[in-house]
Amino acid sequence: MAEGARKDKVTVKDLLDIIADENGLFMLPDTSHDLVYPNIYISEESLVRNKYKLKNIGITHVLNVAEGVSHFHVNLTAEFYENSGITYKGIKADDSPKFSFKPHLKEICDYIDGAIGQGGTVVVNCREGVSRSSTSVLAFLILCRNMTLVEALKAVREKRNIIPNGRFLEELIEIEEEKIATLT
Repeated sequence: MAEGARKDKVTVKDLLDIIADENGLFMLPDTSHDLVYPNIYISEESLVRNKYKLKNIGITHVLNVAEGVSHFHVNLTAEFYENSGITYKGIKADDSPKFSFKPHLKEICDYIDGAIGQGGTVVVNCREGVSRSSTSVLAFLILCRNMTLVEALKAVREKRNIIPNGRFLEELIEIEEEKIATLT
């Protein structure tokens, strides 16, 4: 094995072991939102529909990674936040094995990084606050905060129960591998 090479490739099973609780169960969050990293919240739909609560906890930016009109999406637009002092960005992402976050990574990372760079606090939401939103935050931590996938997953999981779908976990593994390949 080459010097500095990873001994073991992380697998979806490894990631699921981190996500599961001590009994091997996958639990939903018991709160609508959680601060999972400095200036980054993950939330489900109800929080982002409450401008008063968003302002009360210091949210300056909303990243809705479930924008759309179906029951599986969060039907919000920038107009909802007009005159509130909250900046909005929506990404039409599906919680599906057919959806890929890769085409949206730059947009996601730029938005979160820009919000924090302005001294703001961003909430990343999806319908339930467990899959699309957590995948977006994990990708940001890997690409923009130089964490490994396992480090990012442990950091976020320590603060919130999350359950990215299997395809998203595979994609996060690919993202980390591609980042490592560009560094070597």
